[in-house]
Amino acid sequence: MLGSFEVVSVWSNLRSCKLKLPDSWKIHSVFNIDLLKRYKGTDPKTQVIEIEANDNDWVMESMITSGPSDDNPRRHVFFVIWKDLSHEENTWEMFDNVAESNLKWLEDYYKKNPRVQKDGRFTGGKKRKVSKK
Repeated sequence: MLGSFEVVSVWSNLRSCKLKLPDSWKIHSVFNIDLLKRYKGTDPKTQVIEIEANDNDWVMESMITSGPSDDNPRRHVFFVIWKDLSHEENTWEMFDNVAESNLKWLEDYYKKNPRVQKDGRFTGGKKRKVSKK
């Protein structure tokens, strides 16, 4: 066990949770509920181990599906399969994470799935016009 972490949100399917992790941890904060255990200790703030993750370990292999997030239906999450990782490591990723990793993946995903509702922030690879007020 690495420590206790606050559950920030639970996905609507009740299968995934987003945890509040230390900022120094460079790992995804969404976990399948089967990977989590209830903390049974006296002080949840003690014994959090500092870990480092190499971002190069997380390379997208494919996106399986997408849907609206729990917080905002115009903002979508994407179910991502990670290259060279087990299926237990598959995660639901927010639009920002996917777009930051590779905007081309989003463009290709939407082209292959034209009936899928697009995230409200997706501009088709074009830069958004900023209106001046």
